Amino acid sequence: MPVFRSKVLALPALLAALVVTSSCGSTDTTATSPEPASMTQVFTGTLSQSGSTFFSFTTNQQGTISFQLTKVQRNGANTGETLTIGLGGPRATDCSVTTSVAVAASSDTLLSASQTPGTYCVRVWDQAVIAGPVQFSVNINRPVNQ
Repeated sequence: MPVFRSKVLALPALLAALVVTSSCGSTDTTATSPEPASMTQVFTGTLSQSGSTFFSFTTNQQGTISFQLTKVQRNGANTGETLTIGLGGPRATDCSVTTSVAVAASSDTLLSASQTPGTYCVRVWDQAVIAGPVQFSVNINRPVNQ
């Protein structure tokens, strides 16, 4: 009887080993959609102390939208001062921000989000950090139809 019992217990282990072995070396054939073509829009302006401004844009293609705050200058010289940049949707005469970050100018991507087709906005504002009016530039990278 002990021999029979060990064979019965060994059978589930053998089946499990066969299942694991049969899945080894398999490849995932799930296709992924390539990112659509993209374009860069440049939003520039002058921001006063404690001021804000926004820029609306429309994308008709699902994909990733990203931003860079590429310039914060006063009288043509980089200031190193921090502005806050946010992504959201237009609301009357402002931008209802859903995500934001406070940063100095950089070529790094500040915000990146996968979005569906629609109208969005980028808002730039000062949280009482800058010493006076500054000129800024924001790159908006968004998907477009090919």
